Amino acid sequence: MLRRLWRDRGGNYAAAFALFGSTLAVAVGGTLDLMRYLEARSRLRDAVDATALAVAARYKTGETTADAVGTMAQAQLAIVYQDKNGTLKNITGSVSGSTLTVTAAASVDTMFLPIIGIATLETGAISSVAWATTSIEVALVLDTTGSMADSDKIGQMKTATTALVDSVFSKAGTTAMVRFAVVPFSHFVNVGPSNASAAWIDKGGTSRSSYYDTYFSSHIDRLATYTALGKTWKGCVETRPAPYDIDDTAPTTGLPNTLFVPAFHPDEPDTWTGYYGNNYLSDKLGASDDWTRMTNSAKYSSPSGVDFSNSTLYSNYSAPKGPEFLCASAPSCASTPPRRPSSRRSTA
Repeated sequence: MLRRLWRDRGGNYAAAFALFGSTLAVAVGGTLDLMRYLEARSRLRDAVDATALAVAARYKTGETTADAVGTMAQAQLAIVYQDKNGTLKNITGSVSGSTLTVTAAASVDTMFLPIIGIATLETGAISSVAWATTSIEVALVLDTTGSMADSDKIGQMKTATTALVDSVFSKAGTTAMVRFAVVPFSHFVNVGPSNASAAWIDKGGTSRSSYYDTYFSSHIDRLATYTALGKTWKGCVETRPAPYDIDDTAPTTGLPNTLFVPAFHPDEPDTWTGYYGNNYLSDKLGASDDWTRMTNSAKYSSPSGVDFSNSTLYSNYSAPKGPEFLCASAPSCASTPPRRPSSRRSTA
C-alpha cells in the first residue's frame, strides 16, 4: 500500500494550483491595478497643469494673492480632477518671483495587490508656470477691405481688437513694455495727408527712392502732379523696396530707399475699354504697347481727356478714377512714420 501511494500522481494539478494560484491572482489582478494607477497618474498630471495655468492667470490679474494661491489651487484641482480611482492629497501652491508652482499627490486603492501587502499605490505631479517680464511687440494685421462692410464685420473687428489690446496691457505689469502695431490689410497703408511734408515722406527730389519712377517713363513730382490734376493726395504710401519692406529701419534722407513714397496710381491705357479700371487721361500716343501707353510721363504735363468718373471695373467697388485710385483705407497714424507697411505697390 505504501508503494502504491508513493507511485500515485492523481493530486498533482490540485497541488500545483494550490502552490501557484496566489501568484497567478497577483499577476492578473496586479495588471489591472497597475492600469488604474497609470490612468490616475495621467489624469493627475493633466489636472495639475490645468490648475497651475488657471491659478497663474488669476494671480496675474490680481484676483488672488500669493498667500491665497494654495487655497485656490486646492479648490480648482478638486473641480478638475474627478477620478473615482484616486484620492487627492498634499495639494500645495506657491509663488516665487515670476513663477507659480502647484503640486499634488493621489493615492489609488488596489483590489488585488493587497494579497502581497500593497493596499495603495501613490503618485504625484508638479507643474510650474512662468511669465516673462521682458518687452513684447504685437503686430495686428487687420482686414479693412470692402467686404468688411458686410454684416458689421468692421465694427466687430474693432471691438475684438480693443478687447485684445486692453487684456494684454492689463497683464503687462509695471516692469514690461508692450507695443502694438496696426497694419491694415488693404491695397495701401494710409499715413494721413497731413504728413505730406514729413521728413520721412519721399518728396521726389534728386535723392529719391528707386521705386519713385517705377511707373513713369521720366521723372515726375508725384505730389505736384496731384495738384496739377486737381486732386489731393489722400495719404497712401507704397511698400519700401527690399530689405526695408520687412524690417524696422527708420526712414532717413541719407538712405532714399527707406523713405515712404506717396502712392500715385498711373493712368492706365486707352486700349481695351472696359478692361482697365483706372483710365482717366488720354495716352497721347499712337500705336504702341500698353506698358508704353501707361508709363508715358508726357500725358501728365498737359492732361487731356480727363475722366474722374467712378470706375465700373469691379461690381463691388465704386470709386472715382484718378491717381488716388484704390486708396480707400482711413489714416492709420498721425505724425510718426509707419513700420513695415504691408501696402501693395499699385499695378496696372
